[in-house]
Amino acid sequence: MPDLTRRRAVAAGLAAVLVAIGAADVAVPTDEREAELRGVERVRERPCIAIIGASASAGFGVFVEGPGGDGPGIVDLRLRDLLEAVVDPCPVTFSDWSTAMFFRDPIDVGRESVERAMAVEPAAVLAIDYLFWFAYGSHDAEGRPIREESQREALFEIGLANLDRLSAPILVGDLPNAKGASTRILSERQIPAPETLARLNARLEAFAAERPRIRVLRLSEEMRRAKELDAARPPPAVGDDGTPAPSIRRPRLQRDRMHPTFDGLVEIARASLVAMREVPAMETLATEVDEVELEDLRSRIQSRVLNGSAAGVAP
Repeated sequence: MPDLTRRRAVAAGLAAVLVAIGAADVAVPTDEREAELRGVERVRERPCIAIIGASASAGFGVFVEGPGGDGPGIVDLRLRDLLEAVVDPCPVTFSDWSTAMFFRDPIDVGRESVERAMAVEPAAVLAIDYLFWFAYGSHDAEGRPIREESQREALFEIGLANLDRLSAPILVGDLPNAKGASTRILSERQIPAPETLARLNARLEAFAAERPRIRVLRLSEEMRRAKELDAARPPPAVGDDGTPAPSIRRPRLQRDRMHPTFDGLVEIARASLVAMREVPAMETLATEVDEVELEDLRSRIQSRVLNGSAAGVAP
């Protein structure tokens, strides 16, 4: 009997909590609730662009300082954050499934990200670095060590087949040459031979040519240009007091010589927006991006830091 009494008391207490929650919900002013619903409706009215890809899209290591160089900055600034900052208000929404962990299991991660993108029924798909780990890496589709370049070609076909499941227009990046990256990030055995890269990129071009909904972004050109610009950068100047002076031109690649810096990601975003002009459902986002100066974009991103609306905030 005591147990029954205790159970009844618990049930009565739980009922009281639920009633209180319900009363609190009802107590929300009507105008606030209507404003919230209108906001949801506006989001639904905007087309959705899904983003699938690896560390560049996910903003691995990308950092921008806070306004004036003081206060918190942003770490892991994503490609989505830059695209949203270019056009304000942004005419589209983003469903971002990019991840810096793509390299751990490109087969499963690649499949799952495509399925998640399909689930939101996007108007278009941005897959800038989606194919990277379907060519790079040390293991093939069966988990065996890669000993022949043909294993990379078979792995690449899986990535293409995944993209082919998407019925929406796609902007997909080709394969950059990451040779020269820090061996802590990418070992020599993970890098495809130059001839293999050429064959795979040619295969991507042929694949896209047969599918009008797919456009190819020359990510390889962006990487090549970033390497050349970084190699041409003058050494950092040092003031009379031994303090490094601010660099006139910032690097495009991080110290690992593989992942883009903020400036490098801006150039990828810029190239993406230009290419979007030819992709249905993306043209609304592809404004005259050439008119957006890098420093202006940096300021826009910094203002988003103050509003707490972009990526992760670092002290």
